[in-house]
Amino acid sequence: FTTAKKELTMRSRGGGPLLLVCVFGVAGAFQVPVRRFSECSQNTRGLGLGLRLAASPQQSQTEGESAAVTSDAVEKKTEPPSPVPPSPVRGGPRFGVLGLWVGLILYVAFVAPGKDVASQALDTEMLEKLLADPFAPSVPPVFSWLFNAMGIWPVVMAALLLPGAKDQKVAPWPFLLGSLGLGVFALGPYVALREERTENVQRPTDFIGQRFESKATAGVIALAFIALTYYTAVAVAVDPAGAFADYKTLFDTQLFVHVTTLDFIALWGLSFGILDEDRKRRGGSELTTILFCAVPLAGPILYLLNRPPLPAADTPPSSQMPTIIRRKKKKTGKGKSRDDN
Repeated sequence: FTTAKKELTMRSRGGGPLLLVCVFGVAGAFQVPVRRFSECSQNTRGLGLGLRLAASPQQSQTEGESAAVTSDAVEKKTEPPSPVPPSPVRGGPRFGVLGLWVGLILYVAFVAPGKDVASQALDTEMLEKLLADPFAPSVPPVFSWLFNAMGIWPVVMAALLLPGAKDQKVAPWPFLLGSLGLGVFALGPYVALREERTENVQRPTDFIGQRFESKATAGVIALAFIALTYYTAVAVAVDPAGAFADYKTLFDTQLFVHVTTLDFIALWGLSFGILDEDRKRRGGSELTTILFCAVPLAGPILYLLNRPPLPAADTPPSSQMPTIIRRKKKKTGKGKSRDDN
């Protein structure tokens, strides 16, 4: 994470290398979908079968029973409805995310402070101290918390995005792995290009998917966040005003601190839409999204601890359930009625 962040800090003057890395990640992750046209011919054969059955002659004495058997045969021959394809994200929100990503790159390249030689030397020194000790005493504790929290965000995003990553045109892993070092600068293109998955999403069966779906993983994330916040709170309590003043000075003058802060805020903004999509997969009101996203990072972690599980893989979705054949009453030879499936 820190090595990639250093690359972002040291090369952000031109913005070109970062842009090329993200573009190559997008190009390498595309998968060309292949459309199938067999459903049309299958539906045509089913329609022809129904017409032939409807045109068959009826017998005089067993007319009622033959009609019932014919109706059952037509219902059994009818194929179940095809699965409802997941609905894609509308163009507006996706272009909004893409615009945010491009805007951040342009801001870092042309507007952000701290591009002089002295500031970059100080950024390098600060990065080396954080690599040696994530809670280096010479680094303001507020920024130490922010720097370490950027290692938690990608794990939270992976837990929210992977349930809907199946059959996406864009593979998630190049972007999720890149977000460990580049944050939203790597994750933004995936969020913009992927499709929404809210229907017919089942519990993952692969090892990695199960780990990110489990409550144990959410508990580890929560413990890491609590430990990080507690340590920072103890350090800030010594001189709260001075701690925040030192951070404000670094934010105004140092590119490393400035970009890391904007990265954190951008990931928080993306979490609203990503968490809301996961909420729709599992049920719940829109108020759930608002409450859990109101507090950055802590809210999404609490959501991972409390979200309902997805349906098991062996449970067919409601849209794929076979048609239920109703019981039909048939008259017996003695005039009594009996139930038949």
